[in-house]
Amino acid sequence: MDRPGGESGVLGGLVALLVAFAFLPLPTNALHVLYLVTAVATIAAGFRGVSVHRPPHPRGWLLLLAGFSGWVLGDL
Repeated sequence: MDRPGGESGVLGGLVALLVAFAFLPLPTNALHVLYLVTAVATIAAGFRGVSVHRPPHPRGWLLLLAGFSGWVLGDL
């Protein structure tokens, strides 16, 4: 079943990145870049989800996503 707004492609891409991160034998630098790309894509999907679904109290979601963003920035 296709998700409204075409999110199934984004979800499929994130799953592919996670599988690649877990099972591909890559050099350390490439794994770090793959990790950062996966993390940024996941955070972007979270912000997209908050904007599309408009929860009644989005502050908690936004704080959670801001915390994840800080975590990713710390890994740069």
